Amino acid sequence: MAQFSPPVHVCDRDHQPPSGKIIKRYKDEDVKTPLECLVLLSVKDLVTLKEGITLDALQAQAKSKTDLAAAQEMQRAKSELFASFQKQKRRA
Repeated sequence: MAQFSPPVHVCDRDHQPPSGKIIKRYKDEDVKTPLECLVLLSVKDLVTLKEGITLDALQAQAKSKTDLAAAQEMQRAKSELFASFQKQKRRA
């Protein structure tokens, strides 16, 4: 499991230039991957993992592939999944 699109939290202040477009500013320390968020929640005892799953195992799995390899694997799985939807529509 690789670390995809980090969720971010907007800073208190958004920047709005004269054009009216709102520009959101993100602090580097607020950008976290889902796994990093899970670790933080686990430290605070706010999350319970399924039996047999540990944070160490999840972190080892995340480090086992590069981000690119994991993203390519996910894209292949999504393609197969969407292809199966199209096949079902043709039968109906």
